[in-house]
Amino acid sequence: MAEIDQLCFFCFSPKSSRCDDCGLVFSCTLHLPLHSYNASCYPWRVQRQDGVGRYLVATRDIQPKELILRDKPFGLSPVQDSEPVCLQCFRLLAEKEFFLCKCGFPMCNEECSLGERHIIECNIYTSAKVKMATSLEYQVIMPIRMISQLSNDKLTENRFDTLMDHLQQRILEPKNWKAIQNQVISPIREKLKMTEWSEDLIQRCVGVVRTNGSLIQPYSGEGEPSATQPGLGSARGIFLSMATMSHACIPSCNTLNNPDFSLSVKSMRFIKAGEELTISYCKLFSGRLERKNYCEENWFFTCTCSRCKDRTDLGTNFDTHLCRTCGGSVLPLDLENNCPWRCENCLQITEASHILEIEAKLRKRLNQIEESDFTISCYEEFLKECSILLHPGHNIVMQAKCKLLMLYDRTSVRRDLERKCELGEELLTLLETILPGYTDIRGRILYEITAPLFLLLQLDLESGLTSLERFSELLVGLVSRVEECIRCLEGEETGTYGEYLEKKALLVLHNIKEMVQFSKYL
Repeated sequence: MAEIDQLCFFCFSPKSSRCDDCGLVFSCTLHLPLHSYNASCYPWRVQRQDGVGRYLVATRDIQPKELILRDKPFGLSPVQDSEPVCLQCFRLLAEKEFFLCKCGFPMCNEECSLGERHIIECNIYTSAKVKMATSLEYQVIMPIRMISQLSNDKLTENRFDTLMDHLQQRILEPKNWKAIQNQVISPIREKLKMTEWSEDLIQRCVGVVRTNGSLIQPYSGEGEPSATQPGLGSARGIFLSMATMSHACIPSCNTLNNPDFSLSVKSMRFIKAGEELTISYCKLFSGRLERKNYCEENWFFTCTCSRCKDRTDLGTNFDTHLCRTCGGSVLPLDLENNCPWRCENCLQITEASHILEIEAKLRKRLNQIEESDFTISCYEEFLKECSILLHPGHNIVMQAKCKLLMLYDRTSVRRDLERKCELGEELLTLLETILPGYTDIRGRILYEITAPLFLLLQLDLESGLTSLERFSELLVGLVSRVEECIRCLEGEETGTYGEYLEKKALLVLHNIKEMVQFSKYL
């Protein structure tokens, strides 16, 4: 075994001692609390490289589903363009149905107005003898909370200092720079009279949030994230340890929001000692150009991974269009944003602007379906519309198929059961390439197709399309699918939707195993 680096695993200080528990890292006194959770040592250390910055590497072999780290949010606040929302619990507020706090911000009730999160800005507003006047003032909440927390916690301040804010790049964006000056810095220093907070410090907070901030979905307390629970808004925060992890379009780890607003990072697959630990900064159904632009605009780097260098996105055709003349695959000639696209069959050229126009219209249409009273027929009609324009594996198509999968529910009609299974298998095949490993979305898709697969087996047995012996064999195969589903979902926090699905999957597994045993006696 190679000699262990005797510098602190987090800050590289030579004034460090070896961890008594794992023996794999050295740590200074200040950063030792960052090395473990619930008496278990985290399997990583920080490394740094010019042009890249700080990143995490595995200190030992890591098995799938291991906890990499658990992080509490720093500066937890509503998103800057938020609708009226409670600044304590982040519940959306109906018009005229709220408690007006003495600082002028609408809140759920008097109890929330006295909460530990909100009291920070409330004291500043009341000390300045001013009140919240417009919704634009939601933008000042996060810098206020960040700076207040920094002044009270040496470890948090130290970790904050390690984060990048891309100041030099942001200075070259005059429109954004001016907006921050007018909508964040001036209100804090002039209206709220916080002149002891320098413009540079507030600008650094804004830059750190832009570079490292994470969207956080609150929970309703009923096991379902707010994305599916009306009445709960979104929050934003910085996870100071997770922010050290680099982006990869095919990451080794994934992130999970917890009901207490904390974040868990878990391995999705086997990771060798010395391998970098990565997460994806982009949404799952983001195409190559969308990922490229998102990384360049927010983190000022260009991804050059295997996915981003392959025009077919590793054979998934995640960005491929269809030729209106011959039906062939239409791909970009190179990897530049505005390069022409060409049919691989008839060689007809299409300008990039036309490709972007098609995608913008289809995304707008998909968003309209999601925001209205969406139905199975709406999504099926949308997919029919896409079928002459986009490859069946295109990211817009696959996103619609994922939505549609969840809508085919509680049916016993063979055609619908087969359609749900077909959609699920397509999505699982995609995940094997772009998000391989044990992930929560893989677990959910496996769960979604378990019941229809079982019902189809029953229908085939009852109609004589399959023998009892074959029925038993296929049931055993279904057991393996459910066990994989449970493996994907296991270990999620109490109160999360993942935990709820895991419990249901365990019950399904028990019932299918009983059916397997019963079939042996038929």
